[in-house]
Amino acid sequence: MRRTEPPQIARWILEHLTAGDYDEALGGDLLESFRAGKTANWYRRQTLMACLVGWGLACQARLPLVFFALVWSMLAPAWLLLCDYVTNSRVAVNLPNTFGPFWVIPALIGWTILHTAFVWVGALVYSATHSTLGSPLRTEKARRGLLIAPVVLCLVNAVLFFFGNLYYYSIPGLSGQHLAVTAIGRIADIRLLPNLMRIPYVIALVSALWGAVVTSPRTTNKLTVADDFAGPPPSVTRFVVLLVTAGSMNAVLFGFLLCRLPAFHAFSLTSLLIRATATVGFGVLGGVAGTWLYWKSPWSPHREQTPFSFGLFVLVCASAWTWAPAAAFFSEQLSTATAIAAAIGSYLLFAGLRDAAPLFLPNLEVAQSASTPQPSLFADALAAPHFELHGYLIAVTLYAGCAAILHGANHTAAMLLALCVAIFAWKRPALGNDLPDTRNQTVKRFAIRFAAASLAAVLATAWALLDEVSHHSQIVSAGANPATGGKNHLGDTDRDGTTANSNYRGVGYESLILYPVPEKQAIIAPIPSRVSLLAPGTTTPVTIRFTGSYRYVQPPSKHPGPHAHHAYGTPLHADIESSNSIPVIMDAHQKFAAPVQTDRCGTIQVDVANFDNVAGSISLAMLLGNDSAGRTRTLYLGQQPFLSTQPDHFLLKSRPVFETLSFSLPMRANLRKFDEITVVVLSDTQHSFVAPKIAIEAFRLFPR
Repeated sequence: MRRTEPPQIARWILEHLTAGDYDEALGGDLLESFRAGKTANWYRRQTLMACLVGWGLACQARLPLVFFALVWSMLAPAWLLLCDYVTNSRVAVNLPNTFGPFWVIPALIGWTILHTAFVWVGALVYSATHSTLGSPLRTEKARRGLLIAPVVLCLVNAVLFFFGNLYYYSIPGLSGQHLAVTAIGRIADIRLLPNLMRIPYVIALVSALWGAVVTSPRTTNKLTVADDFAGPPPSVTRFVVLLVTAGSMNAVLFGFLLCRLPAFHAFSLTSLLIRATATVGFGVLGGVAGTWLYWKSPWSPHREQTPFSFGLFVLVCASAWTWAPAAAFFSEQLSTATAIAAAIGSYLLFAGLRDAAPLFLPNLEVAQSASTPQPSLFADALAAPHFELHGYLIAVTLYAGCAAILHGANHTAAMLLALCVAIFAWKRPALGNDLPDTRNQTVKRFAIRFAAASLAAVLATAWALLDEVSHHSQIVSAGANPATGGKNHLGDTDRDGTTANSNYRGVGYESLILYPVPEKQAIIAPIPSRVSLLAPGTTTPVTIRFTGSYRYVQPPSKHPGPHAHHAYGTPLHADIESSNSIPVIMDAHQKFAAPVQTDRCGTIQVDVANFDNVAGSISLAMLLGNDSAGRTRTLYLGQQPFLSTQPDHFLLKSRPVFETLSFSLPMRANLRKFDEITVVVLSDTQHSFVAPKIAIEAFRLFPR
């Protein structure tokens, strides 16, 4: 016995998740067709398409609102600078002392008001603009939307916070990204991390003004006709779009999951080309598998009777799928060639589909030929200017993609340039009916195109493999022979030349050593090496200007490697950060010309300069060492915090702040004398991947 009621979940989605006021009429038409003999899968497909088309038409009617929300959200990372300043203020820091265990409640209220204010200001700007243009918003629904905005903002932030922390180290490039210090730098930053921070504000602003926008009746009643959903099966155009999407997504997934770096360092040109050919084959097989799975799935509307040949469709799209492995390799190398490979693949895909459109979409060619106007007298003088939106889209996406490349946002640039060339390939002017008439000639034409694209993709993939394998071979050879003087990348090798982080393949140095710029001064006689700096009878402190080195390493390394990069400069103006997901550790090392007796020194003061503008607590830890005996012995003196980095004293600095930190030496210590001082900078998570801008000025040794 056949059921007469449609699936409950699909019916609930149709009643509650479709846009517009046509749910009841559409639901009745679908229910009538379902009871007339349609299947449950058919009902689910129509429900899904009703939701997609309905929300598409609703977004089209509110396109200015969506565009304004995207533009306004570009300011969100800069707004967070003000939020950080407020949350680090003295009032916010003292909330636990004021409210006790209930401090979370006022903190949550203040956080919500502070972040929602950005959405409210954007809503007021959009409302004022609409009123100026003569199309005011619905006042009652606008007020209701302003009350909805805080709830939506909190929910979206909670979801992003959960998934962002869950997949922080899984998403390529996310763990190594850091926000700019200035507001202009944050606004211009279009990488993944700032874009994730903009998403809650986009959704909250659109939700707040969604019902307040006055829409045209003809844009909200387009789906009241039941024939669009309850009549014939979905069109061939929609079927082609879903096939292309399924195949392309599978090709990209195969490229990222299966095309990995080979575990060898000794290679030949033949083995490299074989490996590149195999990876290109994986990409093509992934696209074919994705297309076949959707073609034969129960959701496919043309499962039984296909409107065109599966082999011909795969042959048309396979030229683009060959570039998925190359894009995957370049993406893992953080190379700008990622965007170029994505653009080439996108062009081949849409150019092939446009050339094969008369075979897959025959109605499209008839519509284009029927809409061609006949030339008439004075046609050039009387014709109205023709507005083409795709030209503006091509220009905007092209400039935005180039800007993303300049900012190092390779994935964003790849998406933008792929969209740009896709529009160009589909809208480019036709040179005539260059498609052959017979099927054999059609297959031959696209087979030649596939062969040419495969050859180019194999060469590009081999190039990526060659660069990667050569880089790893150089690291291994340099580690085995330190005298070669090779330069390694940050995070690749340990101090002894072994691989410390083999999963990372980026750009940078294995470690850095920064020397202060020597100052011109009068020549003075050196202190004899056998004379102690604090000889018996010394009563005045000894001041030693810092002339040592600043060292930057990554765990598990504790000291700079044999091929560390050496440079002159000051940490106050050096922007040093991690280029992978491993933190950066900074210390300052000073050696003395003569040893110091530990029992003769009571206190060591350190003069430091702080020019760091990243909010977060920073402390200094001091270690005394004795290297004269052949092996280093150390004495730990504890750590002291920077006062200028504490939350109740933190301010944005336009010039360095100078402080003096004191460390006391015990009367009895295992270390009898010391001839070197190491100062380690201890910072919180805000400085884990960005080296703090802290400089050591001088040491003062006070006798007992």
